[in-house]
Amino acid sequence: MLEFAPIQASVVRCFADPPALDQLPAIPDAIPLRIAGDELMLLTAASKGAGALARATAHLASADPQGVALEQTSGWKLWALRGSDAAEAMARLCANRLPDERPGFLQSAVGDVPAKVLVTSKAIYVMVPAPYGHHLHERITEACADLAPAERPAEPLTL
Repeated sequence: MLEFAPIQASVVRCFADPPALDQLPAIPDAIPLRIAGDELMLLTAASKGAGALARATAHLASADPQGVALEQTSGWKLWALRGSDAAEAMARLCANRLPDERPGFLQSAVGDVPAKVLVTSKAIYVMVPAPYGHHLHERITEACADLAPAERPAEPLTL
């Protein structure tokens, strides 16, 4: 069984000196994804995005005045893959192995487009740049046709 659904989430990207990002306090209901030494992405429910942005901005103002936090939700499309065949679907779409620990994170090509993948106990979340959102949808349905993927309506992010 493979189910997939578009996810409504908020994306906040933080750019700063690595120590400032290392010291970013935990933000409730947001998961930090370290993209690079000087870049961190916060993924949270759409309703929590403004709060995550405000907290990250406040931290960076004191930890690295040259740092910046930006709301970039519109630049990303997020899909959740669930069900007993979700890992098999990812094996078909991505050459890299999923991380064993949960939550786990990797950056790779998924369906031939650049992606960020968050693996939780609930789902495999695949984020692609917004212009590629339709392409990932097509790749999931084509590469996994024999798994009978069931597309679900859009839903809010729940971590």
